[in-house]
Amino acid sequence: PLILYKTVRCNNVKITNSMKKYHCQSFLSLLLLTCLISCNHKPYLNGDLVLTNINIVDVRNGEIIPNQDIVIVDKQIAHIVQTNKYHLKADSLIDGKGLYIIPGLWDMHVHVRQFEKTFFPLFIAHGVTGIRDMFNPVIDEIGAWKDSVNQAVGLTPRVGLVAGRLVDGIKGRNWPGSIVLDGVDSVREKVIEVAQAKGYDFIKVYGALSASQLEAISDKAQEVGLTIAGHLPMEVPLKHAIVLGQKSIEHLQGFHIAMSTGNEFLLAEIKNVRESKGGWAAVIAYWQGEALATQQRDSTKVKEIMSLLKEKGVYPCTSVFYMSHQQINNPHETIDPEVFGFDYYPDSLVEQYTRQLKQSNSPEQRDQFKLTYTGNLQLIRDFERYEVPFLAGTDASPTRPVLPGRSLHQELQLMQESGVKPATILKSATIYPAQFMQAEDKYGTVEEGKMADLVLLNQNPLNDIAHAQKINAVILKGEFYSKRQLEVALQTIRKKAVR
Repeated sequence: PLILYKTVRCNNVKITNSMKKYHCQSFLSLLLLTCLISCNHKPYLNGDLVLTNINIVDVRNGEIIPNQDIVIVDKQIAHIVQTNKYHLKADSLIDGKGLYIIPGLWDMHVHVRQFEKTFFPLFIAHGVTGIRDMFNPVIDEIGAWKDSVNQAVGLTPRVGLVAGRLVDGIKGRNWPGSIVLDGVDSVREKVIEVAQAKGYDFIKVYGALSASQLEAISDKAQEVGLTIAGHLPMEVPLKHAIVLGQKSIEHLQGFHIAMSTGNEFLLAEIKNVRESKGGWAAVIAYWQGEALATQQRDSTKVKEIMSLLKEKGVYPCTSVFYMSHQQINNPHETIDPEVFGFDYYPDSLVEQYTRQLKQSNSPEQRDQFKLTYTGNLQLIRDFERYEVPFLAGTDASPTRPVLPGRSLHQELQLMQESGVKPATILKSATIYPAQFMQAEDKYGTVEEGKMADLVLLNQNPLNDIAHAQKINAVILKGEFYSKRQLEVALQTIRKKAVR
């Protein structure tokens, strides 16, 4: 405190230094007491669910924000504050010390069909709180189905986007339920009007479409505000599909041919095989071409494709690494039911999956698969280098032994073999899907105002993407599900599986 050593007079009263010291000390004591009372009276925050002292994984910047309190109100993140800054009151208070929290994961390529009761809890138990359904011909009114799922309570993921039926060309080896086009004249009647009437979010295009058919679908879809997404038609150059506005390219198809020195020759060869030998022969020629193209990379074409993807807002979707891993290892000499999750399926699917895993791939085919697999790992490095957003998907469905939920973690871990940072891979299942769906105001990050779809982890996924499956708990639509609750849900599915 400032002490004056002069003697002063006030109203003819002589004030000495000792008197000034006394008054100054009294004032300071009162000020200190006021400060202590004020500092101890922290403001209150109320919530339905509060997580304290937790580490937030900032997926946007690839950083950890330590020691945070998260207040959830009415299924949303209402507040995020530094630990010990507020008094917190809630119906449920969770101590998050030592834990890491990420936004709920998204699998952007699945097929649920009629297996909701099995697939949905599997997704949630593995931290997958949102999905994009790429083809569901079993359900007629797909828009109404999507709404009912999103309004459901319990272990039911959010359905972000859904396509009802896929659109293909050339009658023959088409998926049951497909819309098969003979030409281009019936696009509005067969495709656009059906999509509008049934509530599709987008139109899924498939591999046997011609360039003229894809152009017609894109043109008519844009007129009514629909987008197209799906497989790259085999005869269509990747650049052309991107320019037409195909919003996602599934299974990383066509990238290697598009970025090779011999891309025009390879596309012409596929077209010739299709015209002379049919659609299935063209598929085999396409696989061969993709494998060969990985050995003919043109750095100029790579840069051109990466720039075009960003310019047009087109997202590659993986849904390829775990499936390729299975193909490379076929035929499987031993099939461990635990590895493939057979305990969760009825006998009919187990028999089907077993046949697939025992299917014999020739040494030549396995060599082709290995080349393409290595090329796809290079693609992930390209995406990171050029900052191209991409989507993680698995093709989990009733048609292949890819266990819903678990398979997304397998896909992410295999991607990590590329050498890219775990932070980049984590984006492909969190913030990039949110951006793709134009729903970044709701999903993709742990921030105020976002939906309370969250995953609590025991370890930091930025150190190793495998840590994303070290799940401690899941928060879905604001409801907290402990590890024990999730395990019970999985046990229930096992018991319901027909044996």
